[in-house]
Formats: sequence, structure tokens, C-alpha cells
Amino acid sequence: MNPEFFRIAATKTTDPVALAMLAHLEQLSQELAQADALFPERMAANKAKRGEPPTKLRKAKKEQLGELAQDQMDLDTKLCEDFLKMTEPAQIVWAVQYALLQDLPNARNFLKYYHPDDLFLGEEIVDLKSRLLDAATSFLKAYPQAEG
Repeated sequence: MNPEFFRIAATKTTDPVALAMLAHLEQLSQELAQADALFPERMAANKAKRGEPPTKLRKAKKEQLGELAQDQMDLDTKLCEDFLKMTEPAQIVWAVQYALLQDLPNARNFLKYYHPDDLFLGEEIVDLKSRLLDAATSFLKAYPQAEG
């Protein structure tokens, strides 16, 4: 989840409580983005501790992952453009909440595919997503005007 979404949402209000809640959402989002970015490196280090060789991807798979990363950057750019046009921070938070509600069940389900020694890495991501969802839900309870 892009922390910029919450920086944009913060430009839509002057309410100090809303700004504090948005700052918390931004912090959680930053933690999640950091965990996502470090995930491959941490997974490789964990495999090395077990004496396993690093995962080798074929050229086509590397290209596919590069394309997916580019798609994510393009989507984030488009979302930022759309969010800038919105008038209420709750509209942005609702969009993030909706995305997390769709993503979190899948993220939890994927944990069963982790190596037992790597499970903590996946659980960390799921925990961060859960905390972000809880914070978004709390924001929308306090500022429900734009839900849906």
C-alpha cells in the first residue's frame, strides 16, 4: 500500500484528529511497503541460513516480475492522480480499506505454502495488512461520510 495515498488524504482536511489518524495510516503503510520491499532479500537470507541455494528464476519469469512491478507503479500513479481529485479523506481511506478487505483473505490463505522457517515473514506481512485495515476501519468509523 502506497504511503502517498495517506499523504494525499491529509491534504483534504484540517481536522487535527483526522490528520493524526491519517499520519498513523501513513506510518503503517510505510512499514508494509518496507516489509514488502525487503521480503525477497529476507527470504533469500533465510534460505541461505538453511543451506539452500538462492532461488533462480528463468529469464521469462524475471521479465514477468518486472512487468508486474511496473504495472504496480503505473497503478499507484493513476490512483494518486484520482485521489488528488477527491474532496474527502474518507474517500481515499475507503478505497484502501476495500482493497485490503479483498487482499487480506488471500494473504492469509497463502501462508499455508510457506516453509515453516519462512512462515514468520509471511505472518509479518499479514499482520501489517491487518493493522492497516483496522486503522482504516477506525478512521471510517470516525469519519463515515464517504463510505461506499
